Amino acid sequence: MRAYTDPWNGYLIDENAAGIRAGLEPRHTAQEVAHAERAQAEHIGEIIGTRLPRMLAGNRDPVLLGGDFNTLPAADWSSRWANCPNHFGMSFPLRATEIVTSAGFVDTYRAANPDTCTAQGATWSPLPTERLVTEQRIDFTFARGPFQVRESFVVDERMRRHGPGVFYSDHAAVVSDLTLRR
Repeated sequence: MRAYTDPWNGYLIDENAAGIRAGLEPRHTAQEVAHAERAQAEHIGEIIGTRLPRMLAGNRDPVLLGGDFNTLPAADWSSRWANCPNHFGMSFPLRATEIVTSAGFVDTYRAANPDTCTAQGATWSPLPTERLVTEQRIDFTFARGPFQVRESFVVDERMRRHGPGVFYSDHAAVVSDLTLRR
């Protein structure tokens, strides 16, 4: 199953932002942006609705789920955050990450950094060849269970001991410090 849609909604959102910044009308409607997330929403829906329950087989222990979701966080692009810097008044009815949070998972980055405007948390892309108008957070760590999220942050620079150069990947790392409460 392919979990990436072409055109990608992150690029569509960024094209809209670039246009608005230039004084133009957005090129893509909110519905077109949402439609460009269909593969991601279908894939995560299958994981949450079918694969995860099958793997857990009734086990109710805490669960961590993470990775590259190839979509932006639904909550960050809701109308509540439309006036954040580089959102240019835009909001979109995204679904993929909402499927995860509706299943009882917490977006650990957003739990530790609740203000989308001041902590957008870009994970795509730290490479100099990929410069976007909008900050794109497409890599996630979700937690379900009695966790306390102590902190969460993005690492997008090489470790000093590795010397100068570009970052190791086209995705920044999300580091979350969690405490399991019993």
